[in-house]
Amino acid sequence: LLVVGMFALAAWLAKRALPRVWLMPAGVLGAAIVGIVAFLVPVRWIDVGSPLTVLLVLIGGGFLTFTVFFQPLVKTFGWDHAQTSLLVTILLVVMAIVSPLSGWLFERLPAQAVIGGGAVAVAAGFVIASRATSYAPMVVALVVIGLGLGFSTLVPAQVVTASWFEDDRRATAIGVVMSGTALGGVVMILAAAQAVSAWGWRTAYLLLAAPVILIVLPV
Repeated sequence: LLVVGMFALAAWLAKRALPRVWLMPAGVLGAAIVGIVAFLVPVRWIDVGSPLTVLLVLIGGGFLTFTVFFQPLVKTFGWDHAQTSLLVTILLVVMAIVSPLSGWLFERLPAQAVIGGGAVAVAAGFVIASRATSYAPMVVALVVIGLGLGFSTLVPAQVVTASWFEDDRRATAIGVVMSGTALGGVVMILAAAQAVSAWGWRTAYLLLAAPVILIVLPV
């Protein structure tokens, strides 16, 4: 899915920047580069893209995008800044409480079950947030999102990656995976900002659930 997304972005950029006659050679060159990389790079390094993507979508969408929704929420409900900031504090507290439980579950259940369950909770939290009409439902939404992030992001990503690398590359691999949080801060914040500007914050929250369902769950 990441490769498809990269090709889609590359195609869009090429269409805008290149003459039509160069589009086919550019596409062939891009496919060749991806094929060579896939052939030369060990499979376990390609697999690192899975937890990286999970962090990008979930941490980026569930936590870091709150800055985009802050002013629209203040404007819609008339909450003061302290009330609105408390929402993200609640999310972080819930996430911190749940993280140790996430590790405990990882020792007893398949990784897909723990991460998948957390991802479903994050998507459900986005839907609840999009329908909120007062402070209490929004608190519920952020609690649900915090639960999902605690079960599906930081602890699982590191545990899964460490299990793939039992040599001196383990620290490097974990570092690569954790970069997904920063990438999420770029990609998901930009996407959320565009969605809020175009369709409003309620629709933007619903749209944030889409990559969770379409990308994270299959990964």
